[in-house]
Amino acid sequence: PITDRTTEHLTTSDKGILLFRNLLLENIEKVERGEDPLGTLRDPTKNLPFIEIRTEAEARRAFGLAGSRA
Repeated sequence: PITDRTTEHLTTSDKGILLFRNLLLENIEKVERGEDPLGTLRDPTKNLPFIEIRTEAEARRAFGLAGSRA
């Protein structure tokens, strides 16, 4: 069953829920218009390369971070 959300009492701490629901609704509207929803990549040349990171040092090099962890 679908929950009736009209009786919800969301507070300011529930802002993330509202943002997520708005994101979903916006992407549903995009699909209804025939557009691609957020995160759809159809061109493999535009996909970000996968970087395998096994150590903190590799992560620091990959993301351009200098120094060691304090």
